[in-house]
Amino acid sequence: MIRALRHAALAAALAAPAALPDLASANPRPLPMSEPYETLVEDKLELEQRVDAVPVRIARETTEGTLSGTFRLRSELATEVRIGWTDRLELAVSFAIRQDAGARTPSLRLAGFGQRARLRLAEAGDWPVDVALQVAVGELHDGISAAERLIVSWRRDALAVSANFEVDQRYGSPDGAWKHAYRPTAGVTYELRPGISVGAEYWARGRFDRVSPGLPVVDDPDDPGSRVLHYAGPAALVQRGRLWLAAGAHVRLDRVTSGAPVDDRFGKLWVRALLGLEL
Repeated sequence: MIRALRHAALAAALAAPAALPDLASANPRPLPMSEPYETLVEDKLELEQRVDAVPVRIARETTEGTLSGTFRLRSELATEVRIGWTDRLELAVSFAIRQDAGARTPSLRLAGFGQRARLRLAEAGDWPVDVALQVAVGELHDGISAAERLIVSWRRDALAVSANFEVDQRYGSPDGAWKHAYRPTAGVTYELRPGISVGAEYWARGRFDRVSPGLPVVDDPDDPGSRVLHYAGPAALVQRGRLWLAAGAHVRLDRVTSGAPVDDRFGKLWVRALLGLEL
């Protein structure tokens, strides 16, 4: 009898992992604008597809010869392939195409290529907060870029808090000068059940350097000009095995009570969706 119970307990223990959803195989991003602390385990491959959509208002000439505003959708489609080089180092390559909304650049074009590396400085839980560093370089359609990001994360049961601070440097047309910008993000997520979480996220975009007067306006979603842009909104994640989907809709805080101005390429709403698949 005792031997039979031991065999039954052993069989149940071996079968339990197979009965649970395979949620640990992928490495999702529950906050679409923030990079996670986690990295892929060694030799794991993952494909991520990102879609950004921003409704913007552009000028249009009416039949009476006057100008009025009409809405167009500015969008960007990016594909990234990443690999766990070690259990704490993740490498990735990506490329992106962009659909501009400006009257002078309405067609689809190549936004550029990118390469990045993310390193976790310690194992999760070893420090009071989990810390990772990320560096990235990019070859853009009109120049080059580099970015450095600090990632901080804290988790307690189903609750997780994350913050990123990124600085980046860009060089290219139309002025042939370096631009130095920053992008902080912060958010909180709560896991409702394994594979489903909800949260809220804030992010901003601004420049350290001063904008040179008289330069032409370029439909560049990475250049806020002389403004500091602030966004916030809800986010959600759904994961099943090797596949996951995350999305967020962020409202521009400085435009909450006002209409969308004509030719403001950042609009009032920024929507991002991410689809990931472990290969």
